[in-house]
Amino acid sequence: MMGLLLLASAPALAAGEGAVRYEIDPAHTFPSIEADHMGMSVWRGKFERTRGEIVLDQAAGTGSVDLAIDMASVDFGYGPLNVLLASAPYFGTANHPTATYTGTLATFVDGAPTRVEGALTLRGVTRPVDLEIRSFKCMPHPLVQRDWCGADAHATLDRAAFGITEGADWGFDMAVDLRIQVEAVAGGVPPIPEAIAKQLAAPAFDQALAGRVGADAQGMRRYVLVILKSGPTPVQDPEARKAMFAGHFANMARLSDEGTLALAGPFMQDPDGWRGLFVLAVEDIEEARRLVATDPVVASGEMVAEYHPWYASAATMMIPELHERLQPPAD
Repeated sequence: MMGLLLLASAPALAAGEGAVRYEIDPAHTFPSIEADHMGMSVWRGKFERTRGEIVLDQAAGTGSVDLAIDMASVDFGYGPLNVLLASAPYFGTANHPTATYTGTLATFVDGAPTRVEGALTLRGVTRPVDLEIRSFKCMPHPLVQRDWCGADAHATLDRAAFGITEGADWGFDMAVDLRIQVEAVAGGVPPIPEAIAKQLAAPAFDQALAGRVGADAQGMRRYVLVILKSGPTPVQDPEARKAMFAGHFANMARLSDEGTLALAGPFMQDPDGWRGLFVLAVEDIEEARRLVATDPVVASGEMVAEYHPWYASAATMMIPELHERLQPPAD
């Protein structure tokens, strides 16, 4: 994922007599898209990282827009979809991490532009895209008293024109609505006041999440730590051994899907015969024994299990979910 650097703050620079440069405020600028899902629903996502500038001469009725959007920062509120959209058939962020939009402010009414005539470059393909500005306002910024402008712009584009045709055979509409909410400050975006920065940095308690992962008042929960060691009857037959481990991994996948297995992994060449561990989200050892008994490596005697009550962060329950976001999709 490509991190985007904020433009350096600088005094407002004239781009021509009466023209002023405005730095895009990335904390208040989030382009978003709306896309069809086979006519069943409309999916909405936004891009978390944008940089750029606007040049505006209200008296002359002229100006320009220059935006760069980090395509890997898309968020539809569903992790697997975000990963899919970053892949080659869609945004292809590995080769095209940034989309750019450049345009000219046009059709001014009472000093405010109502259109942007421009071009969008996405996946290395450039196509004309004009934006309708539905709202536009400028006023002094309350923190620095420099000029501060904001707008809401809209366009409908054909994603197939940029080579994104996935789903067309399934009846997906290729039309995508693009909305750009933007705020920009003359002379650079001011720093966030310290008091507000502390509030934004403070982690917010998420009661629903705490309930989902079984957290107690300290954000902790009970587990049983299972240590798997080499057992008395190792399976020697290659085919039987292959089938046993296939069942072992299938059993782990089932327990993970059920929300019982929070963490699993092998020990690396342990000389004492320690083979692996499970962290089971259960209250007591007897329940853990019952679950582990379903594993073919234990049932066959290939491994034996030791059980230890464990008290740790309830965030451990989120490891499987986070792992899915870290593992690239299979080719």
